[in-house]
Amino acid sequence: MHRTRLIAGLMLACTPLFAQEWYIEKPIRDIEFVGLETVSKNELSVTIEPFIGEPFSDARFSELQRQLWALDLFESIVPNAVRPDGSEDEVIIRFEVVERPTVDRIEFEGNKSIGRNALLDVVLLKRGDMVGRGKLRVDEEAIRALYLERGYPDVAVSSQLIEDDENRVRFLITEGGQVAIERIEFIGNRFATASALQNAMELRERSFFNRRAPYQVATLEADRQRILAYYYERGFVDAEIIDIETTTRVDAEDERTFLTLRIFLEEGRQYVFGGIEFDGNSIFSDEELGELIRLQPGETLDLTLLDVDYQRVADRYYENGYIFNQITRDEIRDDAANSVRFVVNIVERNRAHIESIIIRGNEKTYDWVILREIPLEVGDVFSATSIREGLRNLANLQYFSAINPETPQGSAEGLMDLIINLEEGPTANISFGVAFGGNQEFPVSAQIQWQDQNFLGRGQTFGVQATASPINQRIDFNFVERWLFGRRWSGGLNFTLNRATLRNIPQDSAPPVYNESSTPDPYNEDVYVFSRTTVGPDGKTYRAGDVFVWGKPTADQIDRYNLVNEYRHNGGNLAAIPREHLMSYDAFTVGFGASTGYTFFTPVGALIPRTSLGTEMELITYDSQVFRPANSADRANLDKWQFQNSWSVGVALDNRDLRFNPSKGYLVDQGVAFNGGLFSGKRHYVRTDTTLEQYFTLLDVPRTGNWKWKLVLAMQSRLQIIWPNFYLSASDEAYFQATTSARLRRDGFFNARGWGFRSDGASLWNNYIELRMPLAEQVIWFDTFLEGTLFRTFEGSSTWSDRQRILDANMQDWTYTIGAGFRFVIPQFPIRLYLGKRFRFDQNGDIAWQRGNLFRGSDPSGTDGLDLIFTIGAEFF
Repeated sequence: MHRTRLIAGLMLACTPLFAQEWYIEKPIRDIEFVGLETVSKNELSVTIEPFIGEPFSDARFSELQRQLWALDLFESIVPNAVRPDGSEDEVIIRFEVVERPTVDRIEFEGNKSIGRNALLDVVLLKRGDMVGRGKLRVDEEAIRALYLERGYPDVAVSSQLIEDDENRVRFLITEGGQVAIERIEFIGNRFATASALQNAMELRERSFFNRRAPYQVATLEADRQRILAYYYERGFVDAEIIDIETTTRVDAEDERTFLTLRIFLEEGRQYVFGGIEFDGNSIFSDEELGELIRLQPGETLDLTLLDVDYQRVADRYYENGYIFNQITRDEIRDDAANSVRFVVNIVERNRAHIESIIIRGNEKTYDWVILREIPLEVGDVFSATSIREGLRNLANLQYFSAINPETPQGSAEGLMDLIINLEEGPTANISFGVAFGGNQEFPVSAQIQWQDQNFLGRGQTFGVQATASPINQRIDFNFVERWLFGRRWSGGLNFTLNRATLRNIPQDSAPPVYNESSTPDPYNEDVYVFSRTTVGPDGKTYRAGDVFVWGKPTADQIDRYNLVNEYRHNGGNLAAIPREHLMSYDAFTVGFGASTGYTFFTPVGALIPRTSLGTEMELITYDSQVFRPANSADRANLDKWQFQNSWSVGVALDNRDLRFNPSKGYLVDQGVAFNGGLFSGKRHYVRTDTTLEQYFTLLDVPRTGNWKWKLVLAMQSRLQIIWPNFYLSASDEAYFQATTSARLRRDGFFNARGWGFRSDGASLWNNYIELRMPLAEQVIWFDTFLEGTLFRTFEGSSTWSDRQRILDANMQDWTYTIGAGFRFVIPQFPIRLYLGKRFRFDQNGDIAWQRGNLFRGSDPSGTDGLDLIFTIGAEFF
């Protein structure tokens, strides 16, 4: 029945719409469809909208039908013409369609060696999809390619649609025999050893570590070129593969065929490089072009390197707009000296200019948002360097999943078009999850965030984020315009509302606390809190949240006993603080900030100066009839709004190729924030942030399909220090006052990975070196890392000299982590999952491994186990 409908539809499509041609040249008012069930009209809008409003013609009608058939959604399409409201001034084209059936079930028959799940992974057809012959052919080829990859060269695949009580697609597979490579032999090789040639190939002999060793015809053809490249790189410019013979052996017991490859070679003579000359060049001198050639006369002739350098000569012209030049190369041999020299013939023509810049594929993003990222305009000299810079700028926007340029010739000689083909990716996202950090007493909070990096397609960023936990609720609004007044001048605004409950706050005039050795005043001590249930240094078991004082514990003891610092005072001995002499209060904060910056492109990278201003008001509440905080600033803040003002400046030099996942380049960033001081407020200090990053691509070798064997070395050093307001006198009360919320944090996720959370930092120096390898370059990478962190806290004395000790640190003051894991590079899915092993150095300079939380034994004093490091979010500088 379906076949009959199809034939009828084709017959009607090939004949005039009506005998009477009243509709010719009438505007097409609308295009309607009768019979749509699974397909929505919205899916067809892209196809039909260009025709609406256009005058009807046979050619236009034929093109519309062709595009509808190309969608592969219908078994039959019967056209009709309708007079709208009885009028003949316009025409409505109405199609009666029969949709293709949808798939209820996918079956495979004949697959003995490859499982159903592996086959489902490669076919595009899924349950609920419409079945078309074109889709089935694509999936047949995908199945055939999978079998060829597994070593089944004689595989045959067909498909059929079975329509009964359910629509079933059945793929019929005749596997044939699996062919494995038993031996690879080389005949005629005198210079190159068999092992050297085998290493140049991707195909491998069967071995203990390579039991399958599948024979792949396509890979063998690629290996032919790899073998020749091996010889060309070593001066054998006449090397040839005369023949490749195959012999097979069938193993009936193993049901496999084993293949022996015999590769017959003719190496020829080895030549040296005799030099290179240029003829016809006037725009660039011989010396300028000669500097692009890295081979030196007398060296072994490396044709692969010479081809690269020859392309560099062409690129020198191409990058300066001379794209219509004719460049050829003549080879002159001296068999007596076994040398080859080359003459490069150059016919110079005028520069090419940009006739038009065309943007395709952007449905949301405005053209002008894209065009402003490309440093070329219509009429400019064609520049490959500028085009590459523009493509990099577009990639850094993270708006597009694919960016493909084309440079066809324009309407006249000397003119070129620049076409940018884009595929837009998601830029707006709503994320739910948990955030780590913040308050040490309750470091996990729920989080919901909506943000659009390309708000309304205008290249702006707008977002709202809400965070909630039992002791902290916060909402943030942010907006960034990347281009002010048509220049790379950014401007941003942010607004914050925050409520936090601060607990375990010491009260004033508390009674003394006694222990065996002294009678210390708990508010002249270092006050700590246990972060989880553990055995303390006195052998007693403490619960999470228990508070006590300690006389200057070492960093190792703080980590060992799971301690979190609350306040720092004078030293003393261990003594529990009675809970009835601690209090809590609520703090409400309203903050507003504005920022701006400018981007200058220089030969060494993007130079980005920036500045921002911020102000916030804070109010704290508690029952003053019951409680009295020990901190006088807290008492002054009771039921009163107090201001905190800040001004920050910074500059960055950035020449990374991609900012969100760099493979090469560097970043130098220096920021300084002035808090309080001359700007007044309740906190008074200066904070500096210094960041150095360097990235190297160590290896970038295409392998199979779209996968590349790539290795990237990443290094970072980041130093953060809290200073006094050095432009004021030390006797000024605004010289230095850093509250708990202003201190630096060792979070254990983005710095000091795996180590415990601490929020009492005066200085933080974090360094890492990572070796990164993509598993799917646009999705997930595998990283190995070594990280070292120096974290200095606010010590007992209030004098400045005791607070900063970054320079007199020794080995024992550092914490280290070595580990490996996975890092997702999708902006909407910024997750990192690592396994790490922590260690320090003891007084003897020996490594002291730390006990991990996973895979550890029962011995509490052991050093076994690993730490799971799970991070949501990313850091950008």
